[in-house]
Amino acid sequence: MNLEQQQNEQAEPELSFHLSNAFNELQAGARLLPDSDPRKTQLAALAGAVSSIREAA
Repeated sequence: MNLEQQQNEQAEPELSFHLSNAFNELQAGARLLPDSDPRKTQLAALAGAVSSIREAA
């Protein structure tokens, strides 16, 4: 295993942690907004994108 592979394996848990935090924060932010606020839909879409990235990582 080369140095780059070792660094990637070490970074994966940290990346997963940060992506999980981002997902949770986006979901929480969306829940705080009224349904009529267009930002609610945007935050939910961003949370979905972060979730997809987390699954791929």
